[in-house]
Amino acid sequence: MELDPDDVYRFMLLKAAATDVRVTGYTDAKYNTQANERMAARRAQAGFNFLIDRGFPADRISQATMASGGHVAGNDTKAGRAKNRRLEFVFFTDDFITAEK
Repeated sequence: MELDPDDVYRFMLLKAAATDVRVTGYTDAKYNTQANERMAARRAQAGFNFLIDRGFPADRISQATMASGGHVAGNDTKAGRAKNRRLEFVFFTDDFITAEK
């Protein structure tokens, strides 16, 4: 399911105002491991910055990277690679909620 980042943030505020978040940056398998790790880290940092810019406390956000693995589609087509390049926000509350962009 794809969501607009602002929709994710609004949902988080409405449904889970006192939550922690893990932001994970994913890549496709097009480049070498080092390049993918850097790209995944930049993607995760962008998600972190997105939340910080909207007032979410930095100490309640963790970051992770998935430079290899975690693919949701094949890497043999442009469309598949595009699906694999993503951010995942995992919200920790009494219930477990996941949103991808």
